[in-house]
Amino acid sequence: MHILPPELLGQILELIDGDGAAVHSFTPREYSRIRKRGLSVCSLVCRYWAVRLRPLIFDSITLRSSNDLANFLLLLNQPDTQIAHAVHAL
Repeated sequence: MHILPPELLGQILELIDGDGAAVHSFTPREYSRIRKRGLSVCSLVCRYWAVRLRPLIFDSITLRSSNDLANFLLLLNQPDTQIAHAVHAL
């Protein structure tokens, strides 16, 4: 079995995020949702992918209700969460 160096795999994952070829057929909100869903699926492959993709997935968070806020706060209060460091915009 061949293993890719972490640096190369990291660049590949970042390229997955940068694929905006279909952006013209979606509104920015729709594209963001589709992008995050795709990145989330990729993050399930292994821990390394999850760690590398987490900042891309949680870079910008949209909270639409008090329930969203409550769930987000529960997530941030988990002892092993590292999501707070990834969020740059609410």
